[in-house]
Amino acid sequence: MASLELTPLSEHLDDDEIEALKGALAEAGAGPFDVDEDGDPVVIEGALDDDIFADFLDRLEANEASCDIYVPMEFEDAVEVGGQRVGSAQALMLVLESMKEDFFVDEDEEGEEEQDELAGEFDDMEEEDAGIYEAGSESAIELKDEELRKMWRQVYRSAKSAVTRKLALFVHT
Repeated sequence: MASLELTPLSEHLDDDEIEALKGALAEAGAGPFDVDEDGDPVVIEGALDDDIFADFLDRLEANEASCDIYVPMEFEDAVEVGGQRVGSAQALMLVLESMKEDFFVDEDEEGEEEQDELAGEFDDMEEEDAGIYEAGSESAIELKDEELRKMWRQVYRSAKSAVTRKLALFVHT
């Protein structure tokens, strides 16, 4: 299962990789290296659905924001260190903000449109067939959309916590 973890870099990178990361970040124009190396590791979410998470990562990839590690520093382009892509947690939050309307369509308006469509269908259906359209019965697409919205919230909260706590956000797939 996929997971999100806030932790010091030293939990997953050796000293040489951390030094290489510092150099790559300096080259990328990041500010001073300000990542807490004494913080306690916290698994934010340890049992993420692999299929939903893969779909979410594909959407991040389409926005050039998919990384293995996000550090609480501001810089634009991801860097590669030790075979892992490292990005900015602040940049991730900006991308997530831009993706927000993809995940959070005005649900009230959407619900009203669906009710209008279904009302016409109920008139033509027999009573026993109407049950499949009752409230509470959701299609697989609606369920997946809801899971993606939850994933968006989890990733956004995780990125925000990374910035606040000055810890790295590790994305394990």
